[in-house]
Amino acid sequence: MKLGIGRGPTKKEQELARKNCILYKRIEEIDRIRKAYIFLDNDVICDLFHEYSELSGEFDWIFRIHWDTWDRLIAEGKIVDIAGIDDTMRKQFYIRRGFNPSFVTQRTVPEGRDDLFPLLEEIKLTYNDLFEVLCRTHGVCGNDPYYVSRRPDEFVNVHQQIVPYSIPDFDTSDYGWLYGEEREKANKGIEYLLTI
Repeated sequence: MKLGIGRGPTKKEQELARKNCILYKRIEEIDRIRKAYIFLDNDVICDLFHEYSELSGEFDWIFRIHWDTWDRLIAEGKIVDIAGIDDTMRKQFYIRRGFNPSFVTQRTVPEGRDDLFPLLEEIKLTYNDLFEVLCRTHGVCGNDPYYVSRRPDEFVNVHQQIVPYSIPDFDTSDYGWLYGEEREKANKGIEYLLTI
């Protein structure tokens, strides 16, 4: 896209750039899909997916907003906002390919920070798997009342001093891997996410 001197891109040019940008398209050869839920108080406002390709090493994060709940909470006077998501676009899916979105990085401990390994040990992880960190710590952030849970019926009181961790009783390294027909369905289109 070539811009004239002294002018920025038009809204149409910005939207075209967004549509064509690889950062907003799903990865290919998906082998693993994990799902969690973003809550505001006790309402699920978004499904959060983490997809991974073992072949390429690529990953993406996909946000599927529950617009009916979103709108109801706004009508009730609550401020509803997910960092990094432009809710004026009202998309069914928001895709972030190859980078960790703001919502995730605000709620996890970055590599290199002194308290990373003590936290990982406490939540029973051997490496900084951001999806698992979100699920196990609930991604509680002092800035807002949002949290993450692995199940849609796992509620957390984010206003308490210390939110208890949620350590699963199963091996999460086996969680979400796709095989055979399921893998084929997942790679055919994003609509597959509506079935899991």
